[in-house]
Amino acid sequence: MSEKIEQIDQQAAYDAWYIAEVEKGLADIENGNVLSDAEAEEQMKIFMETLHKKHGTTAA
Repeated sequence: MSEKIEQIDQQAAYDAWYIAEVEKGLADIENGNVLSDAEAEEQMKIFMETLHKKHGTTAA
């Protein structure tokens, strides 16, 4: 397969994946499966603490 066709196939696969992820997100919103600002901030805080413990404070 030529390199150009392979790139087109990869882009098409990525586009399909991306669209599916957006549709899942929109379905979550419609079903009320969302986080409040406070919940999102808490999850991010925990994520960053874990990241820093693993890789140091320069990790993000």
